[in-house]
Amino acid sequence: MYAASADACRTDLSQSQGVAIAEVTGPVRQALEIFAAPSAECVLIGDSLTDIEVAHATRVHSIGYAKSPDRTANLLAAEPDAMVDSIPVLTTAIRTTPPLRRAAG
Repeated sequence: MYAASADACRTDLSQSQGVAIAEVTGPVRQALEIFAAPSAECVLIGDSLTDIEVAHATRVHSIGYAKSPDRTANLLAAEPDAMVDSIPVLTTAIRTTPPLRRAAG
């Protein structure tokens, strides 16, 4: 599944003022629906606190991408499922990690 970054909203959920959570999570929820994908089988790769918070809110896995050292602490505070600091590391992990499989039954 591929979903656009939640950065378009430019508002942290934890600090939002009058921004409905549905407004921020809408694109991820729409992608889940379009692809008929269970959230537990999906991942959101994000470079901001908002991205990781959206992943938590929509129950998808999250990978924080710290594209600069000053973003690392903020992303780690959001508790992503994984962190990377380079695109080559990320692409290698994507290429070599087997896809999640749905449980039989």
